[in-house]
Amino acid sequence: MGDPGLRYGYSGQEYVASGWPEGFKSLLDRFQSQHDFAPNGALMNYYRSGADTMGWHADDEPELGLNPTIAILSLGGARDFHFRQHKDHSQKLKLRLPEGSLLLMSGAVQHHWQHALPKRAQARPRISCTFRRIVA
Repeated sequence: MGDPGLRYGYSGQEYVASGWPEGFKSLLDRFQSQHDFAPNGALMNYYRSGADTMGWHADDEPELGLNPTIAILSLGGARDFHFRQHKDHSQKLKLRLPEGSLLLMSGAVQHHWQHALPKRAQARPRISCTFRRIVA
């Protein structure tokens, strides 16, 4: 979802946004006023259970520009979100993302770290809204 006509390539697919759902305007305004971040697009990922995962990656696509800001809004079941240093995979961090949490990744994070959502034995369903600013 995002500004009408916005194009974004992700995981070998191209997506074209047709607008923002009702009620998202206040959330976007809040990002702008509290975090000086004006997203123009977002990916929505639905994780049905702990078996649904996201592998190691960095949000470093060229259309995100240099030092992109990514905001992850977690809705539903809590999950552990892992980071590992890009050049030294032994350097790791783990964050628990509870329901309603907002994780803001900015600056050079995508250059130096990868992130993943690993498998869990049990987890309630979760929706991850990843807001971004597409510049190219």
